[in-house]
Amino acid sequence: MVILLVYSQSYAGEEPDRIVITRDEIERMNLRRITDVLDQLPGVKATDSSITVRGSSNVKVLLDGRPINDPISGGVEYGDDSSGGVIIITTRKVEAFHGNLEIYAGNLGTESYSLNCSTNKGPVGIGMSGGYEVTDGHRPNDDEEKWRAAGKLQYAVGRNVKLMLSADYSRGRGGLPGSENYPTPRSRKKAEMFSSVLSAAIKGVKSTTHFNRSETSNIDPDKSLDTSTRITKAGEEISIPISIEGWGKISFGGGFEWSRATGKQFSTQQENEYWIFAAKSFSSETLPLTLTTGVRSSFYSEFGEVVNPEIMARWDKEVYAVQCSWTRTNNTPSFRKRYNETSSTKPNPDLTMEKADNFNLSFIYQPNDKFLASVSPFYSQVTDRITYVRDEEGIGRYENFGKVTYKGMEFSFDWKVLSSFSLKAHYMYLEAKDENTGYWLPLKAKHRVGMDLICTPREDIAIMLNSKYVSRRYSRSNNTGAVSEYCVADFRCEYSLRGVAVFCEIKNMFDKYYFYSEGYPAAPRTWIVGVNYEF
Repeated sequence: MVILLVYSQSYAGEEPDRIVITRDEIERMNLRRITDVLDQLPGVKATDSSITVRGSSNVKVLLDGRPINDPISGGVEYGDDSSGGVIIITTRKVEAFHGNLEIYAGNLGTESYSLNCSTNKGPVGIGMSGGYEVTDGHRPNDDEEKWRAAGKLQYAVGRNVKLMLSADYSRGRGGLPGSENYPTPRSRKKAEMFSSVLSAAIKGVKSTTHFNRSETSNIDPDKSLDTSTRITKAGEEISIPISIEGWGKISFGGGFEWSRATGKQFSTQQENEYWIFAAKSFSSETLPLTLTTGVRSSFYSEFGEVVNPEIMARWDKEVYAVQCSWTRTNNTPSFRKRYNETSSTKPNPDLTMEKADNFNLSFIYQPNDKFLASVSPFYSQVTDRITYVRDEEGIGRYENFGKVTYKGMEFSFDWKVLSSFSLKAHYMYLEAKDENTGYWLPLKAKHRVGMDLICTPREDIAIMLNSKYVSRRYSRSNNTGAVSEYCVADFRCEYSLRGVAVFCEIKNMFDKYYFYSEGYPAAPRTWIVGVNYEF
């Protein structure tokens, strides 16, 4: 598996606006879940229910090209709802026969079983995986149970022909405990999702066809609530590099997406989106300078037409690089935000599109292969921002606000102190305000600090200590309440011998009591022990 975080959505952008975590680094971190790996990326906060980058929740997560975090479909390349960034997860290329079986268990009734295997014959590769997880949770009615199955089929002939079909099915059920002040002890949820993508790359022409279907249901007899929402999406995108005399190579592309939502509590909704885009890079023959420009035009049957330009300049030297970019993006409100209803959230069908101008400046310094540091100031101005607002009775819904700004700076470094010891750290300062009222946005921390210590005293032993600090946050849009600051630490270790690895993990190892949101306490100390067998 390889994970790529894209801060600016342009074709030619590489470091420092892109951060790559390789398979070797993931294995060295000794992390068991994708959300744990994403949490190691600078500026990223990942949980089972949400992902934010630099304070923005408008983040698109792609697994082998298919959206996996309730896809909505900016940026020239990745479309709307990606102004916060894009996280691209690429699974291992199917080569010789290999796989792994992993089992672990822990407190709070936690159990997990997963199996992955793949093989190939000539140009054809096949991969399959499956898993099951269950936990009692740390609060009443906080239990959860999940099943997952996935498959991948690939065909490659040299470098000119590559085809891949992948699909993923998951379903789960569990409780929704609500906040401490407004508990919902009998609120239950069910979720089912199927996603698939067929990608093709033939002599520079790239095509992606996707189909996704998800269904959720919520029941709460105490509130006479019985709702369901089914969302179906299908679409196609194609990109073609074309050489034009006097201009060189230009990337052109376009696509469409059809989507429909049905449910018990609202009438059937059907929407369409069409888009075209173009991007071009210019390189200087005398200076280490690259300029990239692009534009994307999108038409929405529900929200009208938008045109989003972008421009990026990059200066490369031997030990440092500087990059600056400006992108105009838009984020459409999802079907779920407009029509889905739960015990704690009301729908708002009147939500409109939000638009943003994003400015990023990045400096990176890498004198050798043992040290890398970067500093990235950023600024975004959002119009009609979509924000979750909770009333005095603990019930909330998504609403549009006038004008909001995000500004701040991010600093990170990765230092391999010794061959067996490395240190990674990041700090983010963020100001997030509603310009109309002057109030700070709820649940946006001004300071976030993270530090990872990774020690491998022997090739068969890996130890990792992770700590993070989050400053005080306002809990309401009028800044009348606050969620206290917290500092927590996690510990992981693993011992490997002849393809068998025994591991343990402790989260919140000092058993801190804190809230990640007003009325929603985080889990106490949790631990797991397990074994992973590779074959």
